Amino acid sequence: MGLFDAKLRSLEQDELTLEEAIAAVAEGRRYLKICEAKLEVARHKIEVRPEASPSPAPEPPSGDRLL
Repeated sequence: MGLFDAKLRSLEQDELTLEEAIAAVAEGRRYLKICEAKLEVARHKIEVRPEASPSPAPEPPSGDRLL
C-alpha cells in the first residue's frame, strides 16, 4: 500500500512522465479491481439477521385482570 501511496503523491505533484503516469493509473485500476473483489467476498461473509417479528403485548398477571 505504501508503494501505491507514493505513486499517487508523484501523480499529484506532476513528478511522473506521461508514460509513468499512464502505467501508474493502470496499476491503480488493478488494485481497485482486487479491492472490489475482496470487498465482495467480505460482503458475502456477513450474516444478515432477519428482522425480529413484533411480539404480542404481555398479558397482565392473573391477579390484575379486569372482570
